Amino acid sequence: MLIYAILYVIFYQFKLGYASSVYFLKETREAIGILLYFVFLDVIFSVLFIGRDARLYDLILSWAIVIGTLVLFRILYRQILVALGVRRPVVIYGTSANAVAVTKTLLTDRFMLIKIIGYVAPDKKQLSAEVLNQLATRRVMQVEEFFARENREKLANATVYIALDDNRGNLGPLVDRISENFDGCVVVPNLRGVPADYSHIHHVMGRDFIFIHLSVARTVFVRAMKRSLDVILAAAALIVFAPLLIIVAALIWSGDGAPIIYSQERIGRGIKPFKFYKFRSMVNNADTILAEWGEKNPDLYQAYVENNFKLAKDPRVTGVGAWIRRSSIDELPQLFNVLRGDMSIVGPRPILEREIDAYEGNLALYGRMRPGITGLWQVSGRSSTSFFDRATYDEWYVRNWSIWLDIVILFKTVRVVLMRNGAH
Repeated sequence: MLIYAILYVIFYQFKLGYASSVYFLKETREAIGILLYFVFLDVIFSVLFIGRDARLYDLILSWAIVIGTLVLFRILYRQILVALGVRRPVVIYGTSANAVAVTKTLLTDRFMLIKIIGYVAPDKKQLSAEVLNQLATRRVMQVEEFFARENREKLANATVYIALDDNRGNLGPLVDRISENFDGCVVVPNLRGVPADYSHIHHVMGRDFIFIHLSVARTVFVRAMKRSLDVILAAAALIVFAPLLIIVAALIWSGDGAPIIYSQERIGRGIKPFKFYKFRSMVNNADTILAEWGEKNPDLYQAYVENNFKLAKDPRVTGVGAWIRRSSIDELPQLFNVLRGDMSIVGPRPILEREIDAYEGNLALYGRMRPGITGLWQVSGRSSTSFFDRATYDEWYVRNWSIWLDIVILFKTVRVVLMRNGAH
């Protein structure tokens, strides 16, 4: 069975190329999806033509090993390419907010093996401070300089990403010119707010437009599967972590007594409030201390608000509290919220009533789903990101969620917790 995985890795090398700019997790999902079809066909063939002597358990186990091996091989191969410094040179055509967003996205996944070597400014308008800050360490070219013969020869193997804020003009001549002189061309339309995951693009012969088919519907079956997985995982986690829960409760009690559990009203599905549980990590009069501290330090308090209501060195946090926060153990009581149906294992972060205004017109979108113990924000920087980033991640998750995405976030959560990234 191991040979299947090796052959499949080789197949994907020729099909896509491991140094391609395809998003690694999307590419892996597609590879596993194709393999699962082979698993299904192999099982059916064994039942119909081999008969009862076929050991389905061994067959399914063997295919599970193949899939696991495939993923490991792909990660290992990409790690080797990263270590060797293999990168596809990329030039971004545009210096607007869309270009900055594309830059951040391309640099998020190091397995995309991309190196941004410069930008092309399509006009000579004054650049914003955010854009200037993002472009500070990279070359910015004017259009004439970019298409100059000497420059074309130097950058001939580069892929050009067209990332303009306004795509209503005729991009044909620009695409033709780039395609003639550079290795590749990628058009990145500004489609903020449009659910992109699982979308499919089709075109009509002889017509210069494309259809983007969006997978926005979530069937009752998929939603029921998500809820079933929530209950199973939460119950299993409570059993596995029961000794740890008892130890943490004892440590908090021995520190400054009750209460062990801190409850707070949060906003959940349907914009309805619910009681949100955590292990208490602060002193009992934390709210009073915060109010006094805010009056004495208004500037620092404003920074605290802008940083998701978190402080890197919060004086209210106890010794035990600092440990359970760094390790995210303080979140474990939320497993009871999951069993009650208030929360999900994976979902948008549960918000406070005072944070509602920050979601502006997208509050109804947030209210479509149960909030999660972990989510896209938690695995994308957590406390090191802004509240705007957090709201953006929540909106993207609600629009694009799937069982596969939940699985990916769970694996990333394990890594974030072990590395203690972004935890305050």
